Amino acid sequence: MATTIGVRQAPKSSSDIDLIWKTAVAQYEAQTGARVYAATGQTTLEEVWAEISQTKSNFQSFRHSGSKISKIRTHISSAFTPIEALGQVVAHATKAVRSPNMACML
Repeated sequence: MATTIGVRQAPKSSSDIDLIWKTAVAQYEAQTGARVYAATGQTTLEEVWAEISQTKSNFQSFRHSGSKISKIRTHISSAFTPIEALGQVVAHATKAVRSPNMACML
């Protein structure tokens, strides 16, 4: 009686990482309907991480360009930080009185 051994078909990509990356991008695009830039050719996790880091760096330099809108966004964000902290203090203070308030405040 011969035993049949399942052989995994080799991916058309250069590596499993490349195949996983392309699959993830395709799933994201299918779910969101948005086209995204997808780098190809990564063969190691280090290469994937380098690509992600570079993309993040490019986005941050775009997002924080020093324009008026960028400065306004920074000031608004700074203004809301103490308001958020105050909300957390109030939520924790009311927790001692009525525990359901914690779920409503956060």
